Amino acid sequence: MTKPALRFALATGLFFSVASVDVGPDGVVVAAATAAKKKKKSDASAEASGKDDGKGDKKAEKKGDKKGSDAPREELRTTGPATIQRDAFSEKQFENSAKAERKRDEQIDEIKGLLGKLKPADERRGELVFRLAEIYWAKSKFIYQKEFKNFDDAYQKWVDNGRTGKEPQLASFTSESEAYKKQALQNYAIILDKFPNYPRLDEVLYIMAFNQYEAGKTDDALQNYSQLIKQYPKSEYVSDSYLAIGEHHFKANNLDKATKAYTRAYDRGLEAKRRSVYNYARYKLAWCDYNAQEFDKALAKFKDVVTEEDKAKAKGDKGDDGKVAGVQLKREALNDMVLTYSHLDATREAYDYLKKEAGAPEAYRLSGKLAAVYKEQGKHALEVDTLRLLINLDPDNAQAPDYQSAIVLAYSNLGAQRGHATRRAVPAGQRLVAEERGERGARRPSPDRRREPHARACHRLSSLRSEIQEGRRLRDRCGHLFAVPSGLP
Repeated sequence: MTKPALRFALATGLFFSVASVDVGPDGVVVAAATAAKKKKKSDASAEASGKDDGKGDKKAEKKGDKKGSDAPREELRTTGPATIQRDAFSEKQFENSAKAERKRDEQIDEIKGLLGKLKPADERRGELVFRLAEIYWAKSKFIYQKEFKNFDDAYQKWVDNGRTGKEPQLASFTSESEAYKKQALQNYAIILDKFPNYPRLDEVLYIMAFNQYEAGKTDDALQNYSQLIKQYPKSEYVSDSYLAIGEHHFKANNLDKATKAYTRAYDRGLEAKRRSVYNYARYKLAWCDYNAQEFDKALAKFKDVVTEEDKAKAKGDKGDDGKVAGVQLKREALNDMVLTYSHLDATREAYDYLKKEAGAPEAYRLSGKLAAVYKEQGKHALEVDTLRLLINLDPDNAQAPDYQSAIVLAYSNLGAQRGHATRRAVPAGQRLVAEERGERGARRPSPDRRREPHARACHRLSSLRSEIQEGRRLRDRCGHLFAVPSGLP
């Protein structure tokens, strides 16, 4: 029976049961997505059952080039790479419903019954034990959700009662899910120990390692990843294993080991033409360069990630995960370039590249984030340059008054020219208010651009006038320390 047919049989409850393996109740299905697409034939066990299973681009800014406009407007990360959920395992195979849970129970009984009909030495038992392990793992996840809710309710009750008595601990609520998780791992171990001829041992090792890592058994997981790499060097799971090892070392801040593992994951993934592996590995290698303060190298790799995703999307290519070029990976790479550009002090270069790859509106947004990063880094002169670029690109933008005010604050942080900057910022705010009122000679913006800018401009104009007063006091008190222009009224 082919693997898809086997999965169909299990999904529809057509499998018979087996009871000769000491297994616990339910679990969560965590079959590898790559394995779901494998053309490999599964163990003969299933067959016995007979089941088949540009410069001054104001126009573009105002009209809102839609390229890249669908990207979520999340806050810019400033501390590390994105947490991207890779499809190493198919989440679609876990159904979170009472009906699906009852079906899992039925499948367990059926598989146990079938195992009871097979002789202990029958190699077909390996596939059934493997399926039980997957179902147990799925069941552990389902039960854990209920256990966590019970814990949460108990904790809230404890808080409502004034935190009197013993504080509820999550571990005391998760005994059942932990039992199923433990049984799933035992089943994987049984396959490795009792069924040496099982044709999918590499897959078993990979899934076991993955689940062990999730269960907190880090050393065991890393040992199994390494065993897979050594014992099955031609396996398609080798690149995934290197990637998992790289992730572990990256989280542990072991940059050298992480770089080596990601490099091998990239090489093996590229060799196997698995874009979801090698391009993600390249993304993490860019972060390794970033953390090593090799910003030019990091930027080049981030750009390569974007280029690879663009090429695949243009061709309509689907990766090994069955998906067309990933939007998320490109978006995260573009976001991370903002941090990289901030260390290269390349404001205009950043805007031009981001505009080319993501469109003018997104480039405008990310350049605003770049200004914020400069502020955090204390690079206030570059912050001012970036904010001026944005104002010049689109002086009627709703954020223009904020940027004018930010320029004033940046000058204040520089410790000089604060009054002069404030004086220059006021006319922009006055102009926005005049446009809204329709005063003679004022250019009226389109209706959809009028409301928010008007409110912002009025608020900022009031604030900026206060800044002028403070600027005057600064001049009067500290004129001998700062080169404050004398033209301040």
